[in-house]
Amino acid sequence: ATQRAGLWRSDDGGFTWQPTGLEYTATGLALHPGEPDRVFAHVIYERVYESRDGAQRWDPRWEGMDLSTEVISLVIDPCRPERLFAGTTATLYRSEDGAATWQPIAPELDGQTVFTVLTNCDNPNLLWAGATNGLYRSTDGGATWSTMAGLANTTVTAIARDPRQPERLW
Repeated sequence: ATQRAGLWRSDDGGFTWQPTGLEYTATGLALHPGEPDRVFAHVIYERVYESRDGAQRWDPRWEGMDLSTEVISLVIDPCRPERLFAGTTATLYRSEDGAATWQPIAPELDGQTVFTVLTNCDNPNLLWAGATNGLYRSTDGGATWSTMAGLANTTVTAIARDPRQPERLW
């Protein structure tokens, strides 16, 4: 993704690049784990677009999102790829149908920028979200969220889980 020149694609490991059909500034990409030509992009000052043809044609995917929504982070659940999370400047959204529709979840995060979401293949109900006012955890698939001790009132912009020690978070 580039600023002002849209999204480009390389099929030879980065030696050559060709423009795609997305001419907006994408601030993030999410690739579908089972469909190599399916890609999602979140666009600066906007919401989510999807391509199913290797990034030649793009369709808006923001049904259910407020029109003033700006998506900051976009995550595909790798174990359930039709489930996506979109962190925005005002709340957290979830889609259970491959981004066809979105629902705001996590009223505990309302009014905050949600920078990141971490899913858990071992337990699909266990999620983490990094936001303006800390790190949050859900044990019920996103229905309710609680603040994690130690990072309250601290902006959390990234989170990762150690694959060898699943209880270790970074």
